[in-house]
Amino acid sequence: MKNLRWFGTDGIRGIAFEGLFVPSVLTRVGKGIGEYLHNKFSNQVLKNSLWVLIGVDTRDSGPTFAASLISGLQEYVGVGYLGVCSSGALAWLTRYYGAHFGIMVSASHNSAIYNGIKCFDSDGSKFSVEDELEIEDYVAYHLQKALHIKDSSFLQVTHSQNAYQEALTFGRNLKGLRVILDGAHGSLWKFASDCFTICGAEVVSVLGADPNGRNINENSGVLYPSCLQNAVINHCADLGFCFDGDGDRVGVVDNLGKYWDGDQILAALSKDSVSVVGTVMSNYGLERYFLEKGKSFFRVDVGDRWISQALKTNKLRWGGESSGHLIDYNFLPVGDGLWIALEMSSRFIQEGKVPIFPVFSPYPVLQKNIPISGNFSLNIPEIQSRLCGVYASLSPDVRLVLRPSGTEPVIRILLEGLCVKTLKFEMERVVAWISEYMNIENAFESNAA
Repeated sequence: MKNLRWFGTDGIRGIAFEGLFVPSVLTRVGKGIGEYLHNKFSNQVLKNSLWVLIGVDTRDSGPTFAASLISGLQEYVGVGYLGVCSSGALAWLTRYYGAHFGIMVSASHNSAIYNGIKCFDSDGSKFSVEDELEIEDYVAYHLQKALHIKDSSFLQVTHSQNAYQEALTFGRNLKGLRVILDGAHGSLWKFASDCFTICGAEVVSVLGADPNGRNINENSGVLYPSCLQNAVINHCADLGFCFDGDGDRVGVVDNLGKYWDGDQILAALSKDSVSVVGTVMSNYGLERYFLEKGKSFFRVDVGDRWISQALKTNKLRWGGESSGHLIDYNFLPVGDGLWIALEMSSRFIQEGKVPIFPVFSPYPVLQKNIPISGNFSLNIPEIQSRLCGVYASLSPDVRLVLRPSGTEPVIRILLEGLCVKTLKFEMERVVAWISEYMNIENAFESNAA
């Protein structure tokens, strides 16, 4: 199988108004996606009944890019525009309304200078690699053609999130819960608070709730939980939840101000499950927790597409990543941070508000991101050979995960073991080895956990 040109771990992503993310280019991208859909469904659906749903997060480039995509799409398909919504909402509503395709214009946890495109199938799931390769071929074809732009025509879907909100809140009683939320100045800045209030919770405060188009994820949300931690302590709240820009990630803060990641949330929600799905980045403490209970723990590559696929294959409900991408397959085949936060809150109330975390004892972890140029690859034979030597020379009881990010131009390094001192030593060796081959001396600061 050939390599993907533009799609990464979670759709296509880049700097706004550069590369693919220029309005005239995005119109061609829209044409490519539209023609792909037209040909895919040509024997199943009449052309005038084939349609796509599009949503955006709060980035100021979102509406412009959505309009550009619509301009290209409308040559082949009808378009419904949702406006600002979360990725979970877009996926759920794509399935609910019977759309044939969903497009979320978002760069998720990245800052406002970035934007991206996430593609959803008619059942709300992420597209397969095979589908993405086919879409790329259509897009590449249209990038070579002269551009003829027509006036945009689309359906503005009003009150579009009412049904989704009802699905989130129906039968859920959160009376007695004092909660603080952090919307990361993104898609859930108000919607999450509304849902918790409908369920009877007391929303004491909402952080990250002043989007201006340029501050999404800025010192807020799941990547910067410190403000939420302080707020939970200062307001004597029971729980705090933080999201990312498009709401597909979630982190939780307990009443003592302690932040708990996706691994701990997954363990808490799946206590009654026979098996769960994690990724290569999941903490070994999580795997050990399930194995000691006689349960199975499946590891897959990073990305909710692979988690969802494993859940479907093994007929399981729960899966997720330590980053906060968590899937309840009974609700959606993709991550929905708000659904997970509401489920976590329901469990907390049902169990009498007793402390939930920690569910397991995590192994110490050291992580580092190293910037790379676009042409660097770990798949070069010489690097693969040396990499085998690096793995073989690791200290006993140390686990190394080395992978290129699918959303940023960095190599992600994860080291996990029993001794932080040993991890620091091994990290220096691994970084030195990578720097030797990349001629890079600088790296992002590491964080022990």
